[in-house]
Amino acid sequence: MALAQPQAGGEADPEVDREVQRAIKRVTEDLESFSFNTAVAALMELSNVLQKASGPSRDTGVATLVLLLAPLAPHMTEELWHRRGGSGSVHQQTWPSFDPKLAAPSEVTIVVQVAGKMRDRFTAPAGTSKAELQRLALKSEKVQAALGGKTPTNVIVVPDRLVSVVLE
Repeated sequence: MALAQPQAGGEADPEVDREVQRAIKRVTEDLESFSFNTAVAALMELSNVLQKASGPSRDTGVATLVLLLAPLAPHMTEELWHRRGGSGSVHQQTWPSFDPKLAAPSEVTIVVQVAGKMRDRFTAPAGTSKAELQRLALKSEKVQAALGGKTPTNVIVVPDRLVSVVLE
């Protein structure tokens, strides 16, 4: 399946859209700081994601990929732009904008520490409340085993990252 040919139909894939947004952010920052190797690496990662994708998310992603690649491969991207049905020059198009809401992950991995040592980890929806993260961490079998029947003196919760159980 060639990236140069647009596809019709299908549903949007939020994971592909998230990767496109992450690539826009990374490539923009890398080009501004003249970090061309890491910009190319981000484009290669996006290309790999798009190879497996389909539907409108893939088409939007490929168009974005061509725009992001244009400063690094001007002649090739001009040809791809026209093969995909683009009008005008690829170099006269608006640079893709980054949307942090679309780039945010839907799930995060929470690390649980007891007395400063990592005892467990679990996944939770992004934005889960501190109280719910604390409840999920304290009900973990590994955490209960590490507590050994002791009562925690404090529980520190860093949203979307960490739950630290403090003992005396």
